[in-house]
Amino acid sequence: RMDTYGGPPRRLFLLELEPSAPLPAPGTRVLQDGTEIGRTGSAAHDPSCALALIAKKAWSPGLAVELADGARAVMRELPR
Repeated sequence: RMDTYGGPPRRLFLLELEPSAPLPAPGTRVLQDGTEIGRTGSAAHDPSCALALIAKKAWSPGLAVELADGARAVMRELPR
């Protein structure tokens, strides 16, 4: 399947949240221009960040996104 479809349909990214933003609940929608591109998983303070599964069409480290709860974040690649 990986060869047929050109890789996985989603990928795990780190979302750097604004320092004043509340932590998102697991399953919070990640939006780009009002369109859902993924959902959050775990989140943590210090620094404020969350993990998110992002659709292949939106894989772009450094992309500014918005969460359904109104918080803003920047997508970052996870270290390999």
